Amino acid sequence: MAVPPCLRSIGDIELHRRASLLLLLRQSDLRLLSVWHPSFLTLLLDTLPTYWDDVLTDIRYGGSTNTCGSAHKELLSLRLPADPIRAAELSRADPRRPETLWPNLRLVSCWGDAQAAHLLPNLALRMPSVVFQPKGLLATEAAVTIPFGGAHPIAVNSHFYEFIDENGVVHPIEGLRESGVYEVIVTTGGGLWRYRLGDQVRVTGFVGRTPSLSFLGRTGLVSDLVGEKLTEAFVAEALRETWKEYPSTPSFAMLAPDSSSRYSLFVEGHCSDDLAPRLDAALCRNPAYSYGRKLGQLELPRVIKIRTGAYSSYIAREVRFGRVAGEIKPVALSPRKNWASEFSVH
Repeated sequence: MAVPPCLRSIGDIELHRRASLLLLLRQSDLRLLSVWHPSFLTLLLDTLPTYWDDVLTDIRYGGSTNTCGSAHKELLSLRLPADPIRAAELSRADPRRPETLWPNLRLVSCWGDAQAAHLLPNLALRMPSVVFQPKGLLATEAAVTIPFGGAHPIAVNSHFYEFIDENGVVHPIEGLRESGVYEVIVTTGGGLWRYRLGDQVRVTGFVGRTPSLSFLGRTGLVSDLVGEKLTEAFVAEALRETWKEYPSTPSFAMLAPDSSSRYSLFVEGHCSDDLAPRLDAALCRNPAYSYGRKLGQLELPRVIKIRTGAYSSYIAREVRFGRVAGEIKPVALSPRKNWASEFSVH
């Protein structure tokens, strides 16, 4: 693998990116890139021009002194040899055009559902000759779906699956209905028995008789100010409803409480004057939220426009809470407060 597991222990985000770029660029025959969220790869490519000269120097002479200094034993332990031939190839390439860096690259595998869906088109524009394959629902505990023929059927030969509907009724696979929304339960050969993954999915169709699923959000992400109990899946659907009439979707959008009576929508990308009332109308489909608005317990949501770097700022805060950078994905809803101080806002 081009990037070894030892890089996981590098806690500094920028240093981790620089080290990842150095190791990826050393591979002239790279054919497949697998990442979790598409923004992880977008941010790598965005930072490449900044570190281009340092990375090329390290590839030409070996080691990682220019790229990462001498402070990180994880990278130094790899004893990267000099590769002047690869450095010469890259000197003729364009750091802003990935196809010139890896001419054999054919496939990028990444998340493509929920909050990741609207970021794929931007990444695809950067790599017009590459096929993008959404992973479907691939959890640490179990592979739930597989990419197949443009759909994501349940991996029926991998585990035993059950599904809880919105009324709390448990269904086997053959009981699923198109457009139905369910939470996933798995029983695995590794010892998990009727384990609730906390992932909510929608049945988008069938491949033969096997249901194809789309990931909606996490059931465990809930915000409750006055009894409304907003879930991430519901908020993700409300955001899709809010933007469906607009010509473009934002590169980042996240709802979070900012007081005991108000939510803020943090947006990097398209905003308009009617965004707050449109979002409010979509959220009012939750009866408890609507009741809180009528009673005056909840105020009209506030829209906060982010100038740039929203995803980087989001990752930085999550890393401070102990999460691994490469596994962090944006969410439609965060129950945490005080996000305004994290972002570069207008």
